[in-house]
Amino acid sequence: MCLWLVWMMACLWLTRRVWLREGEYNGLITVSVACGIGLFAAWRHFLRGPEVDEGNVALLKTFAGVTVFAFITLFNVPDMWVYLTASRPVQSEVAFTVEHPGPASSRFSRCPAGIRYYDVDLRRHIEFCASDSDIPPAARALRVEKRLGNLGGYIVSYRFI
Repeated sequence: MCLWLVWMMACLWLTRRVWLREGEYNGLITVSVACGIGLFAAWRHFLRGPEVDEGNVALLKTFAGVTVFAFITLFNVPDMWVYLTASRPVQSEVAFTVEHPGPASSRFSRCPAGIRYYDVDLRRHIEFCASDSDIPPAARALRVEKRLGNLGGYIVSYRFI
């Protein structure tokens, strides 16, 4: 159970730092793998034999419970894969906008400001937290260093220019 909690905390940390390339990931793969694991668990439950007469409802509960648990566990595997395999360094200068308030920092709060720009390599808008004191008033562009892989990338550092 401790390993699962460590995995979930690492995934929570990564989802704020890793961006998947637009259109590259299909969530149906995760759902299919989770359903396969749930079917395997229900089949093993069925094989326990006639001495355990719990009926079809118990098999359905086993399938549903294991499928949901597997889906929650596997949901962030693409983010972890991108973080571990992104090896191509890319540096670019992009125009950015500052938005108030910024992106969500937790379930009930938002950042004071958000930096938003369109990333050509990832083919999507990227937005991350900042504060107004971090952004120089004369800054007109953002120099972004990132690492890219097949499915996406993550930002190593950024600097205002």
